[in-house]
Amino acid sequence: MNVQTQSQPTMEKPLVGKTIIFSGASGHLGGGMYRHLLACGANMINLGRRAPEVAAEYAENSHHISVDFYDTPALISALEKVSEEF
Repeated sequence: MNVQTQSQPTMEKPLVGKTIIFSGASGHLGGGMYRHLLACGANMINLGRRAPEVAAEYAENSHHISVDFYDTPALISALEKVSEEF
């Protein structure tokens, strides 16, 4: 017997157990995509200068790492942090 848990994908939440690195979630279009991916069960990591407003609604599955993409050493550091923590 296969018992579905929150850690397994379902038709309603097909991205449960998946982690997505995202950029641009604080904008209008990116925020909508970010919200949809969270609603599908994904664990989201936003990289950017500003944290997305939607992050508060999904605090358990939404993470923000503040970084300026024009600062190469900071971007490398942020990606290393993602690799270590997630």
